Amino acid sequence: MKPSQEIVKSKFRHMFSVSNKRKFGIILTFVLLSLSFSAGLPVQASEDAEDEHAIIPGQNSNSELEIFQNLSSSSVVPTDELDIVHEEEAFDGYNLLVLQRMEEETRYKELYLVIMDMEGSVIAEKRLGANFYLADCPAEWINATAILYGTPEGAVIWDYYRDTTVELDFRGHHEYEYNHVNDTIFTFEYEFVEIEGEEYLFDRIVEYNLTGDVVWTLDTTDFVSPTQGCPFNDTFYQRPDITHSNTVFFDEDYNVIYYNARNLNTFYEIDHSNAEILWAVGEYGNFTLYNQSGVEREALFYHAHAVEKIDTNRFIIFDNDYHDPEDPLTKQSRILEIAVDEDAETATVVWSWEPSIEYWSRIWGDADRLPNGNSLGVFGTRGHPYSSASARLVEVDEEGNIVWKIDFPQGAGYSYGVYRIERFRFAPSIDYPDTVRFTADDNITIDLKACYNFKPKRHVMGTYEVYVDGNLWSSGSITYDRYWRYRGQIIKLGELAPDSYNLTLSISDEAGHNTTKAVELIISSSSINQFVIPVIALACIIGILSLVVAVYKGDYFARHIDKGS
Repeated sequence: MKPSQEIVKSKFRHMFSVSNKRKFGIILTFVLLSLSFSAGLPVQASEDAEDEHAIIPGQNSNSELEIFQNLSSSSVVPTDELDIVHEEEAFDGYNLLVLQRMEEETRYKELYLVIMDMEGSVIAEKRLGANFYLADCPAEWINATAILYGTPEGAVIWDYYRDTTVELDFRGHHEYEYNHVNDTIFTFEYEFVEIEGEEYLFDRIVEYNLTGDVVWTLDTTDFVSPTQGCPFNDTFYQRPDITHSNTVFFDEDYNVIYYNARNLNTFYEIDHSNAEILWAVGEYGNFTLYNQSGVEREALFYHAHAVEKIDTNRFIIFDNDYHDPEDPLTKQSRILEIAVDEDAETATVVWSWEPSIEYWSRIWGDADRLPNGNSLGVFGTRGHPYSSASARLVEVDEEGNIVWKIDFPQGAGYSYGVYRIERFRFAPSIDYPDTVRFTADDNITIDLKACYNFKPKRHVMGTYEVYVDGNLWSSGSITYDRYWRYRGQIIKLGELAPDSYNLTLSISDEAGHNTTKAVELIISSSSINQFVIPVIALACIIGILSLVVAVYKGDYFARHIDKGS
């Protein structure tokens, strides 16, 4: 053998030394695996596709939808001073709230109805008045175009898209709850009652029609005794404040009212048809109470706000943890989910988010469940112990991780308060993968999951359309879930020939606000091929791995080179 030939073979043997054999094996495996997958091994479509709903001003799929110009530069909201956390796990949308700005030196308080995005930029803003109780100015969407809110003069309905308002001829406190069955509104009115020579403050639940006539009332004195008042002697208007009502949630499917009395640490289910108290949960209720550890308690919450029904016999509530007689120093405001068993007459805390004392809010507060399972809370007081923040808005996932928050500042002459918040979108939302796969012998059906623009508290009808390669394939009505969850709609497409199709899903609300989502629909030739191709690919992979093992064991290539010499 010539010296030059020996040098070449020596270098070639070196290429397959231990370290280089490993590199070669990895590269060979990667290349051949890529070839195997490209030969037809199916790839699972991602289930984490984001909806292509319109939540950015000027980018809604309905060209007629007007969203007001961003007002951040001149807004009451100090956008540049907000402390914001915004993770991808948040349920993105807009936030409707009434903001109180107090000038620290003079304690002059202004109230503004605000719509802002997830980054604190203001989309719309209305000044409501000054030096008036923030809690008497709640705000929420009542349909796809209108917002109901309170002012110092009374209830107002605002058509957002026409920017017109209707002032209603009545005024209440803490709550304006719309009844879509009768086109009426529930609120509270103060009731001064003299009992044995002493005057007490109770509340009356009143239902008004839109012309200002009273159509239904219930006096809380009918089922509450003055002896049930807060042991810390809460007063308002210089009188013992017995009930301090703050929430009416109307369930039109069952024609019942859920009513929360803050100072009684109790909420009630009331039959709207006859004003009968059906049951009560809390300190003065008729159910046995259990905390999240299964320990029986006298009460589950103290001076709570914003009880809402989020499922059959499931409720979410904001527990202020104020005036807890068992431990008045805990100061741990929290969000609670409570399961009610009417047959067993029990109420149990099944989930909670319990932040540190830096979130404690003596008054105000809100809690909502979002369509993705996250919970939205308002820890809204103008100050908190050991914290430089004023109002704190926070969204947490089911594990309690903060996925979104906005802390308003406290300083520079102002502090800020928030009573409630409503997350919403300007159009319905779609939850569906970007890619779906079927076979030619499948009778193709899709499960279109959709939810309404905001928390509707009732079933709302809309419409859907499904297009295949631009051709209308199916259309009809869709029902949005009353508890603001994604709800499935089974749509049959029938059989399609093997190919790749552009599937377009389109949904609308009752006002025509529309959301579309593009989906890749892949139809393979048959279910047999769906089985055979992966098996062939798997066999190729096994062969590849066997070859790699051979490369690793001994000087396989080097031995064959030596034999050739």
